[in-house]
Amino acid sequence: LDSDAWIDDVGTPVFIAASDSMARAQQERIVRFLQRGGRTLIAPLLPRLDEALFPCTVLADFIGAPSWHRSREAVTRVAVWGRRRTTNVLKNDLFYADPLPSGAEVCAVDETTGRSVAWQVSTENGGSLVVLGLAWDHRKHEQSEMLLALSKRLGLKRRVTCTNPSIWTALLHTRDRGLLFLINLFTAPMQAEISYIAINGSHVDLGPQSVAPMSVQTLEVIP
Repeated sequence: LDSDAWIDDVGTPVFIAASDSMARAQQERIVRFLQRGGRTLIAPLLPRLDEALFPCTVLADFIGAPSWHRSREAVTRVAVWGRRRTTNVLKNDLFYADPLPSGAEVCAVDETTGRSVAWQVSTENGGSLVVLGLAWDHRKHEQSEMLLALSKRLGLKRRVTCTNPSIWTALLHTRDRGLLFLINLFTAPMQAEISYIAINGSHVDLGPQSVAPMSVQTLEVIP
């Protein structure tokens, strides 16, 4: 967020991990990205202070300046769009906006209280912002599914499909060459069916792949 190098790439949704404090220049940069048609998922809070902890609500004001309230419920359970893609979180890890900005669409609710946990607003030139008021330790597959569902809401086009969530993937390519990295951080071997979408839009099935424990397997693929 410290440079303008990314704000013209409005074709790719951006995930921003934020807290109560964010530099004014960074907030202004996010606003410009949204104004140009960018799509952003921000969690768990919209900043209310700058880097010196003075009041600064540039981003919150841009989308309607919601007020935030922290959950005090002993049990919380989040449902994304009413589907049973849920995650259990610890007490006080949920944040609610009340009231929601004008025109906001609820994306996820706390099943215990019915309050909105995630919501989406549209901005200029087709831009869109999803705010997810949830902080957690990323240890469950349900949390990965939740982030994927919210990212798809912002138009994310998944390039790589892997049937084993314990294998992480990274696809890097130029016009002439592509490399797919299969990452296994566990102490046991992992197997998965792997496929990806090439630059020309074609679906390429790489079939079953095995990755040794605590290793990275590199595949040269068609870009």
